[in-house]
Amino acid sequence: MRFKLTLLTIFTISLFAFSLKAIEIHSLKTPKGITVWFAPDKSVPIISMEFIFKNAGSAQDPNGLEGLAVFTASMRGEGAGDLDANAFKNLVSKLGVRLSTQVTKDDFMVILSTTLETRAQAVSLLKDVLYRPRFDQDRIDLKKTQVKADLLESYKSPGYKLSRMTADHLYGNHIYGREHTSESIDRITRSDMQRLAEKSFAKSNLVVGVCGNLTSKEVMKMVDDVFGDLPDTVDLVNVPPVDVVYDNQKYVFKHELPQTQVSIIHKGLHVTHPDFMKLNLALSIFGQGFKGRLLQEVREKAGLVYTISSGLSNLEKLQLIVIKFGTENKKVNDSFSIIQREFIKFSQFGVTEQELSDAKKSAIGSYVLGHSSTIAVADTIMFLQRYNFPITFMNDRSNMINSITLKEMNRFIKTFFNPNKTLSFMVGNPVIDGNFQTEFTTQKGS
Repeated sequence: MRFKLTLLTIFTISLFAFSLKAIEIHSLKTPKGITVWFAPDKSVPIISMEFIFKNAGSAQDPNGLEGLAVFTASMRGEGAGDLDANAFKNLVSKLGVRLSTQVTKDDFMVILSTTLETRAQAVSLLKDVLYRPRFDQDRIDLKKTQVKADLLESYKSPGYKLSRMTADHLYGNHIYGREHTSESIDRITRSDMQRLAEKSFAKSNLVVGVCGNLTSKEVMKMVDDVFGDLPDTVDLVNVPPVDVVYDNQKYVFKHELPQTQVSIIHKGLHVTHPDFMKLNLALSIFGQGFKGRLLQEVREKAGLVYTISSGLSNLEKLQLIVIKFGTENKKVNDSFSIIQREFIKFSQFGVTEQELSDAKKSAIGSYVLGHSSTIAVADTIMFLQRYNFPITFMNDRSNMINSITLKEMNRFIKTFFNPNKTLSFMVGNPVIDGNFQTEFTTQKGS
């Protein structure tokens, strides 16, 4: 009986392949002038490639066609080349290939993962997805029906209302704040989707990361085969910076629910900022995971919330720290009071030596475990290249983290974090006293 390796089987076999050694990364320049970062892995017969067309995300959607990039990305899995939607999906499943597209506000990304055995067919499918998407009208109509139904359902969600009111306030008329509607989705045509690639995809904004069981020569040949015929340059809309005033105001969208959903916003840092690593460590101590101060104080000791978390939202033109929690309407005041108290303590006194040591170990360990597959490595080296990090960053990162002293860390925390420079957004019917200077606003588009 012939044993066929699947991507899942190979992933299981190679779970700790990259944790045992430094990751070797090469910057290659193909004969057609395309730069690709390549991390060879001979331990398993698998190849993963991630690439983006940077600055070709949903911020580029034309006025009136909001949702075009996301809709186009979703349609690229609905048939390509000579294969209609069903035949395409059946072949992808049969081959055990992962082939997907994703769109952020900033970038248009594609992921391919395949075995050596299916590489030729997978690359052929990828080329069809990029250059010969079918965009059959019956599938366009079906997809529009699905998207509009999802929109109608999402409008009922407190989470959607919270994210929408937050975006309305942060972005205002900035292009980051535009959202797709049933009307804008209805306007999208086949020719609009075809023009998107012509307008947004070129060698000049292409960033490629490859990891797997290939030689450098094979990687360069594959990359030129897929991307060699792209135009050299592309003309994209310039996305301006987002100007946010953090004036400590709290905004509520009244919604008759037993619980209130809350987001607290503080300015963040761009991933390329010299202090970004310190910020990550600081947040892991303050608000991430079961050991985070916020979870310990607001949930474990006070019993006010089921969960509370902090994270980073990193767009090219706006970076944020976002603290999220949900609680009973009558407990909103108490929750805010404890968070404010902890924020003040954190900004004034910083962290302890033990907290910093634990945060460093966690950051180093999770990074290693997070790169135990070829697809994870491909994703990271693509990301590092996209933001012009040094090619040695993955292997230097642990030493960079360990070199941060307690004095440096606490100086950064005291300088950067300001409890009086936040914005808070709530959806629900919270009981709030007058000290919170709450402003009740209506929500656009709800």
